[in-house]
Amino acid sequence: MNFAAHARRLGCEALLISAVGDDDLGARARQAVRKLGLETCMLQTTHRWSTGSARVSLDKSGHPTFTIVRPAAYDAVEIPEEQICRLTAWNPGWLYYGTLFPSAPEGKRTLVRLLQALPHAIPFYDVNLRPGFDSPE
Repeated sequence: MNFAAHARRLGCEALLISAVGDDDLGARARQAVRKLGLETCMLQTTHRWSTGSARVSLDKSGHPTFTIVRPAAYDAVEIPEEQICRLTAWNPGWLYYGTLFPSAPEGKRTLVRLLQALPHAIPFYDVNLRPGFDSPE
């Protein structure tokens, strides 16, 4: 979302593909995404899991430690054929993705499907390694 928001501020079209839970945090997140000027047509709402969150704690030196709660709503993203068709018609120049989403089997399958459907999009992988989500696969 951060990348999409900054791209939008720079005048680029950006489409966020993710999911929020059917909870208060998800409703607030959806509203925040809209306020950033991002399209929410591919921001799904799921009953499977809660909206994703991370806990941050600081050690004695002030260095952060992140605890990412999984599974989270974004782990439930499903891309139906109708949305694949919409994306291929849009023909994006880039497909940006991070480390967390494909670290779960469902997310990895969805990402592979998107990469296959958008062969002309430049894949932009944001390496943001977190303990527990940093295997070579």
